[in-house]
Amino acid sequence: MQEQFRQFSQDRNLWHGKKLATQQDLVGLFIVRAVEKYLNDGGTFAFVTPLAVLSRQQYEGFRAGNWGPTLRGFLTELWDLEQVRPKDDLFPVPAAVVFGNRASRKLGIDEPDVPHGAVAQKMVVTGLRDVRGWKATRPALVFTGSSRTRV
Repeated sequence: MQEQFRQFSQDRNLWHGKKLATQQDLVGLFIVRAVEKYLNDGGTFAFVTPLAVLSRQQYEGFRAGNWGPTLRGFLTELWDLEQVRPKDDLFPVPAAVVFGNRASRKLGIDEPDVPHGAVAQKMVVTGLRDVRGWKATRPALVFTGSSRTRV
């Protein structure tokens, strides 16, 4: 299974070699495969992920959005949820949300590439989570733009 994971990741420009092999996980590959299998061009997606997806080196390929010869992804919005309280046991690591869309690049010498990659800014979300759900929580949250930093 490890070899299959590595091959799938390499085919989609998500693999970062031996230096980061022990830090690679299924998050980026899961999202890319879901986009690849279930979205048409222009389709949109959103996933709750570990916060590390927004800045860590092992996710650079995912954020670059060049997911193979023709598949492209553009991360249109990034939410950092680390400051949302109270924390719970649902996500044992700090969480984030990535929003994006799918596009396909046409192959050919003179064919331009399609927009892909990630926005430069993330939204830092602060406030109190309400156990009654999103409608009750949304008014209590503050969204502040911040540059993504690599940690």
